[in-house]
Amino acid sequence: MIARSRTKWMGLAAMMVLLAGLGVAASQWRRPQARVTPPAPGTPLTPADTLDDRLIDRALGPGEGDDKTRWIDEIPGIDVAGLDSTRRAIFLRHANTQQCDCGCGYTLAACRVYDSSCEESEPRVIALRDSVRRGEIRGAIGFREPPR
Repeated sequence: MIARSRTKWMGLAAMMVLLAGLGVAASQWRRPQARVTPPAPGTPLTPADTLDDRLIDRALGPGEGDDKTRWIDEIPGIDVAGLDSTRRAIFLRHANTQQCDCGCGYTLAACRVYDSSCEESEPRVIALRDSVRRGEIRGAIGFREPPR
């Protein structure tokens, strides 16, 4: 009889702990998460920046003049000799605008420069060049312009 009584109380206590945990989880699930805005590119970092996601956002996000979005005029390992100047410009505008699929955050052109072993960017850049060469891509309206 005593064993049954203990079992009931232990079961009741376990149920209360479970309900309390579900209550806490539900309240946190509904609560909006605070979003930290990264500092503008070129802003000096403070010691507090190392304690939150702003440093990571700044490192991973594209910024003005950083290597991830730097304009690349010549893509290593990609022969553009068969493209006239107009098609070469179209090719470069696309390659310097489109993001690589590998998750690096670089444009296709920059990924080829900074990670020549990337298995995602090389076939995409070659396919892009071939599409421009065949005339399947004839323009670059809305794509990035080269720096002046």
